[in-house]
Amino acid sequence: MKHFDVVVIGGGVVGLSAAYGLVKKKVSVAVFDEGDVAFRASRSNFGLVWFQGKGEGSQDYVHLMRQSTQQWKLFVEELEGDSGTNVDYRQTGGLSLCIGEAAAEQRKKQIDNLKKQSGDEDYECEFLSRSELEGLFYPLKLGVKVQTASYSPRDGHVNPLFLMFALYKSFVSLGGHYYGDSKVTDIVPVSGNGFELRTNAGIIGCDRLLLSAGLGLQSLGPKVGLDIPVYPERGQILVTQRAEKLFPLPMSGFRQSEEGTVLLGFSNEDAGFDDQTSIQVTAKIAKKATTVFPQLSNLRLVRTWAGLRIQSADKYPVYAESKRYPGAYAATCHSGITLASLHTNLLPDWILTGEVPSCIKQFGLERFNV
Repeated sequence: MKHFDVVVIGGGVVGLSAAYGLVKKKVSVAVFDEGDVAFRASRSNFGLVWFQGKGEGSQDYVHLMRQSTQQWKLFVEELEGDSGTNVDYRQTGGLSLCIGEAAAEQRKKQIDNLKKQSGDEDYECEFLSRSELEGLFYPLKLGVKVQTASYSPRDGHVNPLFLMFALYKSFVSLGGHYYGDSKVTDIVPVSGNGFELRTNAGIIGCDRLLLSAGLGLQSLGPKVGLDIPVYPERGQILVTQRAEKLFPLPMSGFRQSEEGTVLLGFSNEDAGFDDQTSIQVTAKIAKKATTVFPQLSNLRLVRTWAGLRIQSADKYPVYAESKRYPGAYAATCHSGITLASLHTNLLPDWILTGEVPSCIKQFGLERFNV
């Protein structure tokens, strides 16, 4: 039976980010990835590394996002050095466009609440006027309903596929063991210490275990005494033909890749485990996009797809260690791309020592049992 210091179940962005950090600690690490049959959250990933507008009502989450966005530049430098892969990360700042007066007032109220919540700590977000936006986007014209937008210099974007490949490549090149198309069917705690995993690659032993399998936590968590309230949220994305550079920076719902394709997506649906696209939502996304930028109607759509994102009961991350079976950990979140730098830097020490970093203490399971 093969045995590892740590096994990570889940080969998405969260799992690979933690595994990359773990293997750099010179411990033996294996990642089990079920493959494309799984409900991959990355399918509906937009590639934004985003700070603004997140954490209203939870200053702890604002701190988490600030810390992670601060670490992204160094994270990318190390990752690209280890993998030899350019992940196309650009911290250009980002916009959230407001369509109509009601949306503008709602956004201003949200950002104002976040600034008040932050107290003496500067909350880096401001609003741009219509004329400022027109100058920023010229010669691309704005729709008449766009009057303002919030802007944060902390925001940026990355190619999520390149990021995933770089994490995988770095993990393997540094000595990690990657089991692709490998499903973990059962986890058996070993009396006294460690775990045995039943997989289609055989029985695998480990001293410590990280569950980062997204929606798979619903079935895997209880096997090690972790009841994690997660549910699926469907998101759909549209992609256009390649075009000359249109956007000077990424926006919530709009992003142009380095290759020129325009990604559109603003949907959040409660559709259970249905990860298929729907004409109604596709049409709604396209209509909203052309309302903001009428000239986008001249671009041809080349593909669309949907994916299931992971949400917890309160929509904040979950970082938990099993009290019944110490050594079994779980990590899941909605903002896996933005938090990738933090997951690489902080989760390994937590998993190897059991000492919870102060910035994630507030995101344990205890908050759901009050």
